[in-house]
Amino acid sequence: MEKLGGDPSFLTRPVVNVDTTLYRNMRIEGMTPSAVGSAIYSKTWLGAVIVLMLILTAGGSVISSMGLEKENKTLETLLTLPIKRGYIILSKTLAATIYGLVASVIYMVGFGLYMRSLTFSEEGFGPIRFEFELYDYIILAVVLFLTLFSGIALSMLLGIAAKDYRNAQFLTIPITAMGIFSMLVTMFKDLANLPPVLKVITFLIPFTHAMTAMKNLLLDDYSPIFYGILYMTIFSITVTAIITWVFNTDKLITGIMWMRRKR
Repeated sequence: MEKLGGDPSFLTRPVVNVDTTLYRNMRIEGMTPSAVGSAIYSKTWLGAVIVLMLILTAGGSVISSMGLEKENKTLETLLTLPIKRGYIILSKTLAATIYGLVASVIYMVGFGLYMRSLTFSEEGFGPIRFEFELYDYIILAVVLFLTLFSGIALSMLLGIAAKDYRNAQFLTIPITAMGIFSMLVTMFKDLANLPPVLKVITFLIPFTHAMTAMKNLLLDDYSPIFYGILYMTIFSITVTAIITWVFNTDKLITGIMWMRRKR
């Protein structure tokens, strides 16, 4: 081999393995399917965990505050003020949403710096990009805002039925269950391959859209994000309208119909 000018290592490695992965019409050179999946997962699981933490924190505080206001009889005083009750609902929801957005930025920056040394190298990942552009951050901020607004509005709707602070803690269970369900499905399943019924149930939960937004932005798949924004907007308006209707009646003071029957 040396006399012929060849490479002696050819005798031990006559075949060179070159990995190529096809993912959603993208050709990724130099990566195995498992490496592509691990790289995407390492960059997207953080979003699901942060959204769950924010929903549980902000939503739980809203439900608890409704229970405390009823227990301390401060809600009746609030409703007698010469302020439109729609403004009261909007101020409560926006305050909790803004708090959630600020907390999300802190969580994402902190966890991002912590995990930077543990993530995959960004070289050689082909069309998969791990750095977001400015418009990606804007879209992500809109999705987070609508997700938090939807979750807090839903929490306030549940908090209406709370009789006191202790009962309000029990009403956080539906929010917790929906958040954990969305997180587990998002982290361990490919939503495109879910059964139709399970897919509909998953996407009816507004938290799912924020948990999948980072992955969709990573893959330049914007259509699910825009459909999610439209759905969460309609969901938020509908739930807020229901809350406003309840606030404009005497049901907050006299009690919900099923609660009066139970008594």
